[in-house]
Amino acid sequence: MIDKKKMATKIDQAKALADKYELKMLSNEFEMLKKVNDDYKINVLFIGGYSAGKSALLNCLIGSEKLVENQAPETAIATELCFAEVDSIYAVDMDGKMARLSSTDQADPEKHNHLVYNIFSEQLRDLPEYIMVDTPGFDSGIERHNKALMQYIGNKGTAYIIVVDCEKGTLSNSALNYLNEVSHYSNDIAVIINKCDKKTKDDVEAIKNHVVDLIVSNCGKECPVITTSKYDDDVSVKLKSLIHEFDPQELYEKNIGSLVESKISDLKKALTIIEKNEFLDVSDFDIEIAKREKTKEKLQKEIKIKQENMKRKKRDEIKNRIVNDISVKLNNNARALADAYKTSVECLQEKVISLVRPIIVKSVKDYEIESCEELIKSIEVANLDFGEGIDAEEVGKILSDVLVKIESVSNALNSVRLSEENEGGVDTSKYKAIMSLLAITTDVVAPPLEILIVFLPDIIKLVNVFMVNHQEQQLVSEIQKKVIPQIANKVAEQLDTSLESVEQVMVQNIEDAVVDLLQVETDALEKAKQKKSEKETEFNNYISELRSDIALLA
Repeated sequence: MIDKKKMATKIDQAKALADKYELKMLSNEFEMLKKVNDDYKINVLFIGGYSAGKSALLNCLIGSEKLVENQAPETAIATELCFAEVDSIYAVDMDGKMARLSSTDQADPEKHNHLVYNIFSEQLRDLPEYIMVDTPGFDSGIERHNKALMQYIGNKGTAYIIVVDCEKGTLSNSALNYLNEVSHYSNDIAVIINKCDKKTKDDVEAIKNHVVDLIVSNCGKECPVITTSKYDDDVSVKLKSLIHEFDPQELYEKNIGSLVESKISDLKKALTIIEKNEFLDVSDFDIEIAKREKTKEKLQKEIKIKQENMKRKKRDEIKNRIVNDISVKLNNNARALADAYKTSVECLQEKVISLVRPIIVKSVKDYEIESCEELIKSIEVANLDFGEGIDAEEVGKILSDVLVKIESVSNALNSVRLSEENEGGVDTSKYKAIMSLLAITTDVVAPPLEILIVFLPDIIKLVNVFMVNHQEQQLVSEIQKKVIPQIANKVAEQLDTSLESVEQVMVQNIEDAVVDLLQVETDALEKAKQKKSEKETEFNNYISELRSDIALLA
């Protein structure tokens, strides 16, 4: 059971202090954090190839056939399963708004982001801290399926269960790449070898040992691996036992803890600003407030200028790196691509995506981090003309704080769970205060992956034209000479737009962080100014009490 009391107490204490000193912006943020904390549950993401049996296993877990098994890829949509006293289904659109459905048949994969299925299930009642997420197959070759997965992957506090089809006898390259990718975000990973009724016990044991070896050799770590089938009498017990191996308290603290600590740091900063300026005259407060307004305007302009100066060089550099990495990876696997092509065009497409996808994801993530740090460090605060009375050293510290905050909060919480009672959706703008310091979200990482879906069919048509009846070595050679360069060129053509999206969100996040930090200080100064205008004795008492409250936050 997740113990939320300690975190709830910290939030309540911090909100009480924000209210006491009339820091409304921070008070609202702590109020929102209370809801996030109260509603928090852990996503257990069931990931697997198309027809691996994810839905069938989840039906066994919940004790009823709520999910459609063997669903056509075109109609698949991510579905969150939650315990409730009464069954209900909600569709969540791309803007986060919820609409109640009478059945899953009403879901529109083109319009809806995911479904929330509230289910009365004794088995789910035993898993109150978790939300099971049934995801579309990652090898379906459908653009929106990448989006469905990307909205969850990368969030701290998410647990992953990779479902493998025992009939295939091994982990596919797609599965290995996904496993490799999520292992960078989380240690909370498990593997289910499913459909074991199709193999003998000895074969199942051999496949399990083979899968364990593959995981260790590719990811450098072990994770729980179980074997089962929807026909096993104890399948539900096995699944619950596997889920219970994830530490819910640790996952919760990864997610909520960093958010709470970040906001408490902002509160402490605001109170310290008030305390530091206790001896200023009222007119001096006006000067300090004006300084921050000038600083904000100047920094916003400077950030835009520096972005323009650096982005072309940086973007070309990272684009060339991505294209080169893709070319090297595909050439090193040319024979495997040829083998995949001989099986089917779809198999070749899956193989290309499985090889290219991790490179793009990692490269875009690296670009985000490198560009963010480089942009902030490129602003030479000492050389900026802020006007009389502006302390360049103080502004430099603000920029440093921005980088630290973005790094510390970047993957803390990328989504807010919606309560089942909230039929009308949620006003996402009201969560901006606690979300604006996040680094680039997975929504921005997704577009480069969609490039693959867009251009690969045309490349494969080209394959059909010139590679019919070719010998093995000739086929490999043709792939290296004609197919791989085409893939690299198409990626290069599209990367500018995708990297520009990363830059735009990154710059906006930095600007929001600067504005938020300065606004916290401005609010604190306004409050101090108001109190300073009152009787001197009352103000001294106020400062004394303030120092005691700051000590409580240490």
